[in-house]
Amino acid sequence: KSRLVNSLTARVDMAGGYVLTHKFDQMSKELPMLEVISLFNDLCLLIARKRSKQDRLVMAKAIMEVFDADFTMLSRLLPNIDAIIAPTKDSNQIIDLVEEGSGGVAAVGGGQMNLQSVCFLLQRFTRVVSSTTHPVMLYLGDLQWCDNKSNPPSSKRSRDGTRRWRDSSALALIEGILCDNDVKEKDDNNNKDDNDKNNAIISSSSSSKSSSCFFFVGSYRSNQVSEDHAIFHFMDSARSSGVPVTKISLEGLTPRDINAIVSDALCMFPRICEPLSNIVFQKTKGNPYFVLEFVRTLRDRSLLQFSTGKMTWVWDEDRINSMDITSNVLYLLSRKMSGLSENVQLALKVAACFGIKIKKSVVEYLS
Repeated sequence: KSRLVNSLTARVDMAGGYVLTHKFDQMSKELPMLEVISLFNDLCLLIARKRSKQDRLVMAKAIMEVFDADFTMLSRLLPNIDAIIAPTKDSNQIIDLVEEGSGGVAAVGGGQMNLQSVCFLLQRFTRVVSSTTHPVMLYLGDLQWCDNKSNPPSSKRSRDGTRRWRDSSALALIEGILCDNDVKEKDDNNNKDDNDKNNAIISSSSSSKSSSCFFFVGSYRSNQVSEDHAIFHFMDSARSSGVPVTKISLEGLTPRDINAIVSDALCMFPRICEPLSNIVFQKTKGNPYFVLEFVRTLRDRSLLQFSTGKMTWVWDEDRINSMDITSNVLYLLSRKMSGLSENVQLALKVAACFGIKIKKSVVEYLS
């Protein structure tokens, strides 16, 4: 899964696109929706870093023209927008546009924005900053923990046609950006030849001139979600809105795949190392990460070693077969960590309390 996503993000980045990545944490106290909005806030810094001053000048002008009086709301939602606008504030054109904005719609719902307002702002922002030459890709990992504390988004809407905050979720926000109905209606009414083309791996991108070029990729563990999880509501809703959705199920490696990996690693003919490959498959059930860790364990325990006399790799099939190993990667990892020094183990225990991410300064302090 990680290898597949990394290969995709690398291609988007090399093509001049903007890649936003985030993994949800089961223990996180943050609202998932705010975590997604934070990614778009980081997008502002990414654009400022990758685009030239002239490009930012053009983009800043476009942002002001599109948002006009709503720019105050955008700056509240994405404070880092200043990274794009700031280098061009000496431009009289930009200043005039800011001064002309009334800012009368900045306060929504008593100073708070509802889901529809946030979606609308991010839709327009994405249209301005993305293009076919600079697409925006958003990857969210571990979606099984996304909105795990809330119910799936409800289809019920309030009297003004907007979803209520209690029904909103991170996936509902992404759905609102992908299903850019405002743009589709404009394209249909104008009878344009440019049709919205949405391509997805649990995702979508659009190639219409007036819409955004946005690509969403999400991943989750199928054994950790129920049938009524918000992920499936999200995919069904996207499909019903005309957004093509592609679902890829990544199964375990087959015995043939493992034999090819072992053969390549040991520089041996597949037929010679097939007995070892079969044992590896039986012990790991084809889990890619487990396969690598298991082979490393065999080497560390000298059950797999290179014979200088025979000039080839040899292994003890009987001892490997008798190994009592659970089909859980945690078993091998815990065995490896138990061999570390007490100071390193203590540091790992403290680091684990920070969740899936930890600041470099904390690591340096622990070391």
